[in-house]
Amino acid sequence: MRTRKSGNRYGESPSTRNRLSGAFIEALAEQWREHGGEILDGLRRDNPAKFAEIVAKLVTISEPTTDDTFDFKKATSMQDIGRKLLMSVGFEEPDEASIQRAIEVNNRFIEQLEAIRDSVQEQIQ
Repeated sequence: MRTRKSGNRYGESPSTRNRLSGAFIEALAEQWREHGGEILDGLRRDNPAKFAEIVAKLVTISEPTTDDTFDFKKATSMQDIGRKLLMSVGFEEPDEASIQRAIEVNNRFIEQLEAIRDSVQEQIQ
């Protein structure tokens, strides 16, 4: 039986790639600790639009949304999906007829996606 030394599940030594990646990340973290403030100040001063873009991306990544309006995982029926689809394009209070139309459009869309999948699978075979 092999003794695990590397922490990976097979007990082998880390690959060269993993060692290099780890070393790079450690060096990057050290540089950031030493110079991160200067870098941010310079970016904010020299390119405020890029600075704002980076901040917006980080806020979006780090802040979970509390609005489940567009969370299709929580849909429990096709009506929920139709309602969420309509709301995702700004239809604030969809009526039942609109929801039914959205469901029909979604079904046609799914059929088209399946046709694409099928045609690619046929080409592979």
